[in-house]
Amino acid sequence: MKFSAVAVFGFIPTIFAASLPNDLEKRAGGAYRSCEGPSFVQSGNAIIQQMTCGDGRGGKKISWINLSECIANRGGELVWQKNGNFGSTCYLDDGTNTGPRWNTDLYIWCPNGKGQVVSAAINLDERLVNRNGRLFCEV
Repeated sequence: MKFSAVAVFGFIPTIFAASLPNDLEKRAGGAYRSCEGPSFVQSGNAIIQQMTCGDGRGGKKISWINLSECIANRGGELVWQKNGNFGSTCYLDDGTNTGPRWNTDLYIWCPNGKGQVVSAAINLDERLVNRNGRLFCEV
């Protein structure tokens, strides 16, 4: 029985790809393991989160991210979406929306499309990533 190199090497990537996890979301997030002191501010449509993050070399950097670039308001529920612009419809409360370091949720007020404004929350640690002291969202 003869095998061609193309057939064998073409088959290996298929096996490798099949062994990868189907839910790549599990790889994203985790910024709160190396960042601390979350604070939030709203400026127009931008909802900014600032934290002090480890830079991977023993130092720390102050980093911020516009969460409106990666979160959307869908009927009063916050969802991860590139350029979601939730800051155009939702607003921060009186400052009780941040908790201690273990609290990775953002609480905010959003219209639900039914004439009501409801409290909405999202776990920011699901998609926020610290890369060398800079915050990014993986959406």
